[in-house]
Order: sequence, then C-alpha cells, then structure tokens
Amino acid sequence: MHFEGNDEVGLAPIRLGLGYSLSQEGDVMGGNPMAFGYSGLGGMTGYADPSEGLAVAVLCNRMKVNRGGTIP
Repeated sequence: MHFEGNDEVGLAPIRLGLGYSLSQEGDVMGGNPMAFGYSGLGGMTGYADPSEGLAVAVLCNRMKVNRGGTIP
C-alpha cells in the first residue's frame, strides 16, 4: 500500500508507504528507492536506507508550546 501525490498541508509532492515517507528524487533521503523515514512535530526525525546499512534518528527531549498552540 502506498500513496503518491500532493501533500495538501505541506503543499509539496509526497510518497507514503504504510505511514512512512518514501524516497523521491531531490529529497533529504537522496532519491534511493529503498530509503524511508518520517519527520515529526518539533524536529524529531528518523530515516533508514537498508541498501546502505544506514539508519539515522534525531530526537528532542523537550518541546515547549505556547498557550496559543504555536511552537516558539
């Protein structure tokens, strides 16, 4: 199962497979069709490229949200 089309929120082309972002030409995953990952709220990110034996995760231990719901 996958989706390929335009992201109505991010206003950009996107490819998704089972909830993960799939690589596409010119993106941060380098365009390798085996690469996948996802970015979350507050900058938390995880990506993997099984063909290269590479996995990267960036996690934040705190995120502050203002009363208005905006992230400073």
